[in-house]
Amino acid sequence: MNPCIPRRHALAGVLLTLASLTTAWADLPTASPAAMGLSTERLKRIRPVIQKEIDNQQMPGAVVMVIRKGAVVFSDDIGVKHDAIFRAYSMTKPMVSVLAMMMVEEGQLQLADPVAKFLPALAKQTVLADPLNPNSPTVPAVRGTTVHDLLRHTSGLTYAEFTR
Repeated sequence: MNPCIPRRHALAGVLLTLASLTTAWADLPTASPAAMGLSTERLKRIRPVIQKEIDNQQMPGAVVMVIRKGAVVFSDDIGVKHDAIFRAYSMTKPMVSVLAMMMVEEGQLQLADPVAKFLPALAKQTVLADPLNPNSPTVPAVRGTTVHDLLRHTSGLTYAEFTR
């Protein structure tokens, strides 16, 4: 496997990761591509493209699913079983970002919303008085963390304690 992944392969990875959630989508209705405004002939082009990537050792296999207007219009497993489990790793970040932006579009969420609106425990955040000194006392934050801060990874929240 090539460690340098071109952008189109990364996009394919996102789509394939989403498609790997077939068990969660098992109850979705199916429809013919034509009924949903898609070309059956064009959808048939997917398998050879994925197969070429597998043959070139760019990916081990794939489960592909196309959903249109809530219905499965195309599903195929290539080089793997249809119920194969794929690790998502850091793909949750872009998935959550897309879902958050969908909520923004629907008016259910605003980028400027304080995170404390949803997680009250974060209402009284503190920060180091001197960010360059880990032994510095904490002081109240000038402002609370927003949804926008979380999406662009500028919230100041860490994954672990690095001061030990």
